[in-house]
Amino acid sequence: MPVNGRSAIFETLLDGSAQVSDGALLGGRVLILPLDSFVDDRGTLTPVSFAAWRFTPVRAFAVCAPARSVRGGHAHRHCRQILMRVSGEVDVDVDDGHRATTVRLDDSCPAVLVEPGVWSRQTYLSSGSSIVVFCDRDYDPKDYVQQSTSGVASTSRPRQSL
Repeated sequence: MPVNGRSAIFETLLDGSAQVSDGALLGGRVLILPLDSFVDDRGTLTPVSFAAWRFTPVRAFAVCAPARSVRGGHAHRHCRQILMRVSGEVDVDVDDGHRATTVRLDDSCPAVLVEPGVWSRQTYLSSGSSIVVFCDRDYDPKDYVQQSTSGVASTSRPRQSL
């Protein structure tokens, strides 16, 4: 069961045991980003300060998907990514080959930073759910790792999370 960023987060280890995390997941290779939102009768404003995470965006893309759609399913050799929820709810499965967990992007947990070598898959839970992905590198098809046969241990399929 996915958990929110402001609640306790459990990581599942390869041996089946679980441990509680404080927002730095998979040994710090995935970070839940605390973002403040300002809400009034005109809507919601959520500022993002990339410098706080030593992140310089080079490109970005938006994904809007129907309910139950699954996207991603790969790791990157060099690219770091910030996945930021725009609307709806999106489950982000992450796996570094030793630990795995699922983070739900929603109002209480709007963004996550994924470091290179971490396998990631997104499941869009409701119709119209959307994210913006900020990347610190230009698109390079050679940077994508689809399967663990590439020699990158962290690209194995995610394990069941608690």
